[in-house]
Parts: sequence; C-alpha cells; structure tokens
Amino acid sequence: YGTGSGAAVGTRNGQNLCELHIKYKCGSAPQMAQFHVWLYGDAAMAQPLETWQVLVHALRRVDMRAVIGQVSSTSLAIAGGTVDRQVACYSSHPAELQPDPQTLSLAAGGISALGLIFRPSEPGQELVRVHLVDTATKQLVHAFIVSAEALLPHISRTFEVGLQADGVTQKQIMYTNPDSHRVRRFNLSTNKPWLLSIEPATLEISPGGSKPVVLIFTGRDAAAGGVQQALMFVNDEHDSNEECIEFVIDVV
Repeated sequence: YGTGSGAAVGTRNGQNLCELHIKYKCGSAPQMAQFHVWLYGDAAMAQPLETWQVLVHALRRVDMRAVIGQVSSTSLAIAGGTVDRQVACYSSHPAELQPDPQTLSLAAGGISALGLIFRPSEPGQELVRVHLVDTATKQLVHAFIVSAEALLPHISRTFEVGLQADGVTQKQIMYTNPDSHRVRRFNLSTNKPWLLSIEPATLEISPGGSKPVVLIFTGRDAAAGGVQQALMFVNDEHDSNEECIEFVIDVV
C-alpha cells in the first residue's frame, strides 16, 4: 500500500518471489518529493511488515551518443543561484564520461558552461549521474542524468590470437599510411588495456609508408577455455577514428 500524490504501487507474484512495482509521476527538475510505502503480510492489512520512505528527485536528462574509441562532447548551461559559488563536478562513471572543467565558478544570477566529454570503451547504454557540489558547504547544487549510448564501430579487419592463461604473447603487424600525399599521425588505443598493450601508442608515417606495431597480449586476468575480444582503435590527429581492428583471443 502506498501513499502520496501521484504514487501507485502494484505487485506481481512469481513462483518463488513477489515483484513490487512503484510508479510516480515526476515534476520538473529539480523538484523533490517523498511518499511512503507500507508492506503488509495479509490482504486485510492487519499484519504490518515494513515501512519504506521513498524520495524522488527529478533530474534534468541529457542524451549523448558516441562510437567506441571516439569522443563525443556537449555543453550544458548551468544557472547560478543567489550567491557566487565554486562547485566541484563529479561523474558516476568517470572512466567514460568526464565533466569539463572539474571545478566551475557559478556567478550569482549568471549562466556558466559545463562541458561533458564521453569516451566509451564498451557498447551499450548507461545512465550516468553528474553532480555539482559546492566546494565550501558540500551542498549538492545541481544534478543531471546523462543517457550515454555507446555504439560499435565498423571493424575493418579481424585477427585470431592464441594465448596461454597467465601467459604473454607478442605479435607484430604493419600499419600503412593510406594517404600517398602527406605525412599522417595516428594514435593507437584499445578498449581492453588489461589484455592488450600497444607499442608505440603514436605513429607518424610518411606518405604511403608503413611502420610496425607491437601487440602484447597478457593472459593473467583471463580464464582458460574462454574467448576474449579486444579492439584496437586507430585515430587521426583530430581523434576521429580511421580504422578499428578486432582481435579474437582464444585463451587456453
């Protein structure tokens, strides 16, 4: 049983469990609301079991999308309050989404710009929370939820690699500058640095030339009898993806 304006509670009984569904119509950000849910052991509600207090914080939602190995960025307009503040900016998934700058000055009555930089390493969709906290009072000033979607890039080549569990395997491939008229600089990275190391991380190749790339596969964190996938991203000077190479690693 639930109480509160706009709150609805329902149950669905399974074979060994009961699912509880709570619906609430949120207001506009940054409104907050609360309601209570009472759990009873009988239909007559004579046997109380638990009482829950539910707090609902309506957050502004931002949608971002990026291809794995590339960067997507956006900018948010942050309104200042009644006093000048300095806030620290935090992300719930700092390895993939970073606020820029990490510290932001909010002028009273003014508007400041906060950048978000999204660099995913795995495909899928995440809901990332971004909090702006007053550095002096530790008060939460602003909160956002970022729906961050990561897409798989086009894979141009695939290589199969055998790797002993707890072992190390080293391979070498040649990478060719596809531009026959100018020197190109390429940045190399991977979505699984614990499994694949790339040397060097940067290549500068003459027109139409080639240079070796050393690939070091480490099996210390890989289980025997499994298959792992690692991607190598080849990005240009502007961090745009030129090529994505897939390695299918058979751990024995």
